[in-house]
Amino acid sequence: MAVIILEQMALNVDTSNLLIAMPVLAAAGALGGFFPPLVMGAAYDAAVNSYFNGQMLFPVTAAARGG
Repeated sequence: MAVIILEQMALNVDTSNLLIAMPVLAAAGALGGFFPPLVMGAAYDAAVNSYFNGQMLFPVTAAARGG
């Protein structure tokens, strides 16, 4: 059922909008690979050699966002 719905959606897409949407989505994905390592590096606790604080920021952020 879901495949049929996705197929119908794909047939109804205006391809001129894809030229705008694809680079924007790619840039958003690139930011997702850029900021988390910076957060982990900033949250590193050298005294105990641990990334625990940084690892706890991700679920807290997800919970605060609602997902």
